[in-house]
Amino acid sequence: MDFRKNKLYKGAEKNLDFFLEDRVFNSSFFYKRCKKFCKIKLKNRGKICYNKNEEIPNNFNTLREIHKKIGMNLIINCGNLRTTPVSIGGTDWKPNFPIESQIKEELDEFLEIQNPTERAITIMLWAMRRQMFLDGNKRTAMLFANKIMIENGCGIIQISVKKQAEFFEKLLVFYEKNDMTELKQWIYENAIEGMEF
Repeated sequence: MDFRKNKLYKGAEKNLDFFLEDRVFNSSFFYKRCKKFCKIKLKNRGKICYNKNEEIPNNFNTLREIHKKIGMNLIINCGNLRTTPVSIGGTDWKPNFPIESQIKEELDEFLEIQNPTERAITIMLWAMRRQMFLDGNKRTAMLFANKIMIENGCGIIQISVKKQAEFFEKLLVFYEKNDMTELKQWIYENAIEGMEF
């Protein structure tokens, strides 16, 4: 897999609201259920991902803050690790309970990946499978990954409506097998948008 190809997303600072509203809200899979409510909160979510006046680090606390923002008034105990079991539709696989020290250690390891596109995709898939929060794991994972992508001028990760069914099918296989190789390649080839130079 060659992640060296760089799809630039120029003017990330000016275009973050456009990214959040047009690319994430209008065409991704995870905001359809709460369309009106989420639209009101898009601007605040962007602030936790990118702020021109201060550097927001890529770490566990930022991941939790993103979850807190996307889950406010929608998800019980948002921003905190789940303490109850969860099940995932379409599979019998059950995620382990999240342990904060393990999650921090795993995330820190993934943050060391040199290529920012591979780093973003890897962290996104890891966070989706890890199911550390009661709900909103895919939303949180995608926003955190796109924070990394935008900061590094690598484009954005977006699952188009036409490819959602295929993505979910591959995601369930990844959940069960815990091998992200095929899904990483699929995302790289089918779900990264940006201007190529």
